[in-house]
Order: sequence, then C-alpha cells, then structure tokens
Amino acid sequence: MNHFNSGARAVFIAAGALVATSLLHAQVPEEQAPVPEEQAPADVAAAPPAPEQQAPADVTAPTPAPGATTPIADAKVEQFAAAFVDVQDIQSQTSQQLSAAKDDQQASQLKADAEKKMIEAVERQGLQIQEFNRIAQLMTTDLQLRSKVVEKVQQRRKG
Repeated sequence: MNHFNSGARAVFIAAGALVATSLLHAQVPEEQAPVPEEQAPADVAAAPPAPEQQAPADVTAPTPAPGATTPIADAKVEQFAAAFVDVQDIQSQTSQQLSAAKDDQQASQLKADAEKKMIEAVERQGLQIQEFNRIAQLMTTDLQLRSKVVEKVQQRRKG
C-alpha cells in the first residue's frame, strides 16, 4: 500500500538516484560509471521545463551543443546538497522507526510524516521538488555536476 503522493515519491526517487550515483562515483571510474536503468515515473520525470528568458533582439545567446545540459548554478548545487543531506537523514530516521512499527496504521503514519518532512526540507533549502528531481536526474548523465554535488554533500557530512 503506497501512501506517498507524487511529490514525496519524487523526493524518494531523486534521493535514491543520488545515493546510487554517488556510490557509483566513489567506486567506479567516471568513464566506466553505468547510467541507472530505472527512471522516475512519467508524472515525476516530466516536470515542465523552466521558462526560458528571452534575450534582447540584438544579443544572441550561444546555442548549446546537441545533448549538452544546461549548467546548474553553484547556488543551486549548494541548495541541492543541503536538501539531499536533510532528506537522507529523514529517510534514515524513518527507516529505523518503520522497523519498530507495531502495525500498518503506524507505518502509514510514519511514512506520511516523513513525506511531509522531506518536502519541507527541500523547500526550506529554496528548491521546488521539480528542481530537486531535475538536478538528481541530470546527475545521471552530467559527470561534472555529479562531482560537484558529491563534493558538496561530503563537505556537509563532515560538518
């Protein structure tokens, strides 16, 4: 029985993807790092693209190469890392509590509470769930972004 709404599922999926990619990053050389086969469900992964800012007619922006990703600002990487650490902590605490749950009703309540806390944690860091998931998804293909995020998460974990 799944009691998580799509927003929380998105946080879980993104956090799981980051854990997988960060572990892969730490254990496998970048040129051999596999891309996770499992993708987020369509309702989560199909977040609408960010509205593009239109440049004045006399200024042309360079067109990214095919297959290139839009760079993520360092501030967003910082926000993502902070949110990810918070989400991981919530998941860890909830996992421990779920192992001690007495019945399905208590487990459902714990999951609902965790869902709310995770969404709040992401938003408290200044990100929308869609942004958080977009960054996590980009990390599966953008090795430079993955390295930046892993570094920021490690810095936060060290204190």
